[in-house]
Amino acid sequence: MNFTELQQNPKLKRNLILAVILHAITLFWLFQLNINKEEWKQLEAGMEEKSTGAYIEAIRKEYGLFGFLRFFYSVHRETKLYFRYAKLTLYGDVDYWVKRKGQTVTAKRPLPYRDILVEYPPGSILFFIPAALISDNKDEYRFWVGAWFSFLYLLNLFMGLHLLTGGRPTFRQMNRLLWWSLAFLHLFGAVVVARFDHAVVTCILASALVYRSACRHEGTRQNLRLLLFGIVVSMGVLTKIIPGLIAPAVLLILVLQYQNTFPWQRMLSVIAGLGMGLVVLNLIFYSMFGQGYIDSFTYHMKRGVQIETLYSGLILLAHLVGFPVTVERSYGSHNVVSSMTEPVKMISPWLFIALSAYLAWIVWSQRRNFKYTENTSHVLHGLLLLTSILVLMFMLTNKVFSPQYFIWIAPLILIQVAVRKDFHRIGMLFLVATLLTQILFPHLYDFLKDFHPVMIVLLNIRNGLMVYILFLLLKNLPQLLNKVEPHA
Repeated sequence: MNFTELQQNPKLKRNLILAVILHAITLFWLFQLNINKEEWKQLEAGMEEKSTGAYIEAIRKEYGLFGFLRFFYSVHRETKLYFRYAKLTLYGDVDYWVKRKGQTVTAKRPLPYRDILVEYPPGSILFFIPAALISDNKDEYRFWVGAWFSFLYLLNLFMGLHLLTGGRPTFRQMNRLLWWSLAFLHLFGAVVVARFDHAVVTCILASALVYRSACRHEGTRQNLRLLLFGIVVSMGVLTKIIPGLIAPAVLLILVLQYQNTFPWQRMLSVIAGLGMGLVVLNLIFYSMFGQGYIDSFTYHMKRGVQIETLYSGLILLAHLVGFPVTVERSYGSHNVVSSMTEPVKMISPWLFIALSAYLAWIVWSQRRNFKYTENTSHVLHGLLLLTSILVLMFMLTNKVFSPQYFIWIAPLILIQVAVRKDFHRIGMLFLVATLLTQILFPHLYDFLKDFHPVMIVLLNIRNGLMVYILFLLLKNLPQLLNKVEPHA
C-alpha cells in the first residue's frame, strides 16, 4: 500500500477512517440491538390486548423512541438454531429436542445427523461453533455469532479486493469499497449478522486464492494445484452447494486462457480434485452419521416453492386476477401452493442448466477474441465475474429465494464496483433490489404472506431488477471479460 496517498489527501484519510468507524457502529452495535424473550414477556404482561397498536404503545412507554430501533433490528431468530446445533455438536446437548420436541434420544453421546436431524451440511456447522465456545446462553451467543459473521463479511470484502488488485489495493479503492458496503448494510438490514451465509463467499474466495496459485505455475505443478483447487471446492460444497459454482467458472476461464490447445489435462485435474474430495468427504461423514446424513440432503430436495422466488412472484401476479393460490409453512419457509407448484419444481434445475449452457456458449464463441494477459489479476477478474453470474443464475432459477441469499452475491458485486468503472450501474441496480428486499422482509412479511397487492408488485420489481442485472452481465460479458476499466 502507498501510504503517501493518504498523506497527500487528508480528505481521503478522513473518509476512510469515518467509513471504518461507521462499519464498527453498524455491525457491532446497531445490528446487535434486540428485545429479548424476557423483555417481550414483560411488555405483554402489561398489555390488555395483543394488537399492533398495543405493542407500539407498550414499546413506547417502556423504552421510548429508542425501543422502536431495538424492535426494528430484532431479527436474530435463526441464531438460536445455530446455538442448538453448535451445543449438540460440541457437547451432545439434546435438551431442546427432548424437552420441547418430545424426541427420544438413547445414545450416550448424541451426534448431529445420526441422532438429531440437521438440515445443514457438516461444513456449515463448523461456522456455528466458534461463537458457542465463548457463550453460555443464547443471548451471549447472539452477540458473539453476530460479531463472528461481521468479521467474515469484512474478511470477504478485503480478500476479494486483494484478489482483484493483485494484492496491491489503493486506499481509494478501499474507501470506495467501504462506502458501497455501508450502503448495502443499511439497505439490507441486520440479517447480515444473523445468517451464516457469509461462509459461501469465504469458501468461493478461498478457492479463488488456490486457483491464483495454480496460475503462477505450469505443467505438473499447475495440474497438482488445480487438483488441490478441486478438493478445496469440494470442502466448500459441504458447507453449502453454492461454492461449487466456482468450479464451472474455472473450467470456462481455462478455455479462455489456453486457446491454442484445449486444456484437457487442466480441466481433468479440476474435475478429479472435486470428485475425489466429494467422494472421500461424503464417505467419511456417512460412516460417522449414517442415514441421517443422507436425510440432510433429501430435506432440501423436498422443499416447496418459496414465496419470494421469481416463480412465486409471477404466480402471485396471476393470483391478483383470480388464479387460486395458498401459502403454507413447511421446511422452515413460507411456500406458495398452486397447480403450478409441481411444474415449477420440475423446471427449476433444468432452467439453471439451460442458462449455464448459454453462458458456456457465450464464452466458447468469444474465446478467440479474449485478450489473454499474463496478469493474473485480469484472469481473476474474469473468474469472479463468471462466478457472480452463475450465483445469480442459481438464485433466480432456484425454487427457494430467501433474503439471506443476497449475502452470497453482495461481496462479489461490491468488490467489482470498487475496482471496475464499468460496474457502477450494476452496483446501483443491486442496491435498489437490496432495499426492496428489506421492505419485503422481515417486518412487512405478513403482508406478503397475505398476498397484499403492493407487496406482490414490490416482489416482482425486486426479482425483475435481479433478472435485469443478470441480463446486463450476459449482454456485456465479452467486453467485461476482455477489458477491465480499473478505478484508481
